[in-house]
Amino acid sequence: MLRLNAFGHEIPSLAECVSSEQLNGLLFRQLRGILPPQPDGGAHDLAHRLFENMMIEASDESVARAAQELFRDAGVLQHLRNGLAERSARILAQIRPFIIGSNVLDYGCGDGEVGWRLSDLGYTVSACDIIDYRTEGARALPWRLIADDVGDSPAHTMDSLLLLTVLHHCDNPELTLRSVKSLLPKRIVTIESVYDLTGNQVTPGKHTETCSTPDAVEWLRLPPKEQFRYACFWDWFYNKVVNSGILVPYNFSSPDAWRDRLGMIDYNEVERIHLGIDQPLVPEFHVLQVFDAAE
Repeated sequence: MLRLNAFGHEIPSLAECVSSEQLNGLLFRQLRGILPPQPDGGAHDLAHRLFENMMIEASDESVARAAQELFRDAGVLQHLRNGLAERSARILAQIRPFIIGSNVLDYGCGDGEVGWRLSDLGYTVSACDIIDYRTEGARALPWRLIADDVGDSPAHTMDSLLLLTVLHHCDNPELTLRSVKSLLPKRIVTIESVYDLTGNQVTPGKHTETCSTPDAVEWLRLPPKEQFRYACFWDWFYNKVVNSGILVPYNFSSPDAWRDRLGMIDYNEVERIHLGIDQPLVPEFHVLQVFDAAE
């Protein structure tokens, strides 16, 4: 059955992702690398069994359940989940130079760790999401439940709004952006998993290292279709295996396309940072973009 995302792009099956001649070796090597050391080549065997399941199981959800059982039985599932704290620390370091003012909304906050860490630095942080799976510490933040298409008027002037790997999870990203606009933030800071990007488009900078690793160079050489499949695989793995219950409509885009969509709600791109494959646990190619409200 043909599945399309919100932008009309065909969503591949997991079997298509791992059977791709251009992706199989890269994905297998990365998956084996994030698994903890196992005796007698156990990490290799676990990765191989997961790939085999993807070729057999009928749905993304059934493969995810089988993968969680496989990893839980091998004692590695909690190891993967323990890596989430390092992920939030990296994100905080990436976004902090671009936050303006003191009032910050973490829109689509997920586990809330980034906002919680930000509040420890003296910012006034509130958070929202469509489901609540915040960590214990993050529950200290003011929080509200939102629908994907709902925005409320802020009680105070909002300086910075964070959209951290959020938009590709929204069923209708353009509607979400209109809801965000209604909140009137002065600045929007986004990080997105992207595709349709080449090495010639990557601007050298402080994150050159994570843009020039062997994996990143190999990814940048892939055609857009394979980059999209790659993003789908890792989005599924992180949100359905390491985590669970998170929507994955695979609404990925290029950085230029996100720039144009933010432009439609009167926000101008003022900064773009190619972060590369910067998260070992979730080795997607990330781009940070900063947008200011038009005068």
